[in-house]
Amino acid sequence: MKRIATGSDDRSARIWNIETGARIASLGPHPDRVTSVAFSPDAKCLLTGSWDKTAKLWDSATGTLLMTINGHTKSLEGVTFSPDGRRIVTCSRDGTSRTWDANTGLPVSDPMRQEGAVSRAVFSPDGKLVVSVSRDSAARIWDAETGKLLDRPMTHANPVRHASFSPDGTQIVTTSDDKSARIWSSSTGELITTLTGHLSGVTYASFSPDNQRVAMASE
Repeated sequence: MKRIATGSDDRSARIWNIETGARIASLGPHPDRVTSVAFSPDAKCLLTGSWDKTAKLWDSATGTLLMTINGHTKSLEGVTFSPDGRRIVTCSRDGTSRTWDANTGLPVSDPMRQEGAVSRAVFSPDGKLVVSVSRDSAARIWDAETGKLLDRPMTHANPVRHASFSPDGTQIVTTSDDKSARIWSSSTGELITTLTGHLSGVTYASFSPDNQRVAMASE
């Protein structure tokens, strides 16, 4: 059965049958709105992030709460699993991204700190790196095991909206309110090229499966 998960300002998350539109499970509620959801790679668990400063791990089949992850001091903006499902990364308006053990909920590394709210943090395809995005007009590359900043910030002229790895993990694309997307080396943080042409801020970008093309979306 194919499923999709949604999170809502009504403080709940829900899992749906894609083919029929039927609701399979309702998760929660959190004490505050749910900002992000992510299935584990094996789809057995669903992770939710909330303005209540917590992430929660649920059994996606039964809706049973398995774990609550605490540690952030402000609302969460994003949650996701590592490709192997063993770790979780969360990002928050408190200016940090944090990695956690998906089995115990304990921190894996020191907090990865930036200036300004962190709106996105994701693992590289091999799970060794994390790229995070902050409203300080920069994205940063971190060691996922230690939380150490690896390279100089990848900067734009205006706040960065999105960042993601290429499928082979060698490049990162960032998007910004400066109307551009930029492609960087994930190993050095060096700028490879700048993509322009949109008339407003670029909100999202994604690599093609063969790593050869990038699609961009704009306001």
